[in-house]
Amino acid sequence: MKIKQNKAGRDFIVGDIHGHLALLQSELEIVGFDKSKDRLFSVGDLIDRGPNSLDCLSLIFEPWFFAVRGNHEQMMFDSLNGDSYQTHELWMINGGAWMDVVGIDFLREVSKQAADIMPVWMELETEAGIVGIVHAEPPSDWADIEKINAQNLIW
Repeated sequence: MKIKQNKAGRDFIVGDIHGHLALLQSELEIVGFDKSKDRLFSVGDLIDRGPNSLDCLSLIFEPWFFAVRGNHEQMMFDSLNGDSYQTHELWMINGGAWMDVVGIDFLREVSKQAADIMPVWMELETEAGIVGIVHAEPPSDWADIEKINAQNLIW
């Protein structure tokens, strides 16, 4: 995904949120984040471990929020859309138990939409040049981004 420069406001990049929506909102308030013109980019891992995973995942449907997929989203996608006991157990031991509260059918539908929206990498145009965003390991030369195995960018 390639995103054009924001000439109306500011861009922020945030690391793993892991379900901690209140903490994110507090930090956005401190910097005076304006949803009408500012944008927030995430390196993924919106979900698991914290108390508000569904609300954090729902951020991807906001017009001011952009996120690449992290390994926690990938575990969710694999668990909910696969048939392997191992993929499900891997997600559960890494924080996926909140699925039981939300409901598997609802979360399966949301995760399908999320998988379509969350790319493995993003390119953000800035005044200073291109900023690459991935969850894990970017290539040593960003020009090679399309040649890299997606798993390396996620894990």
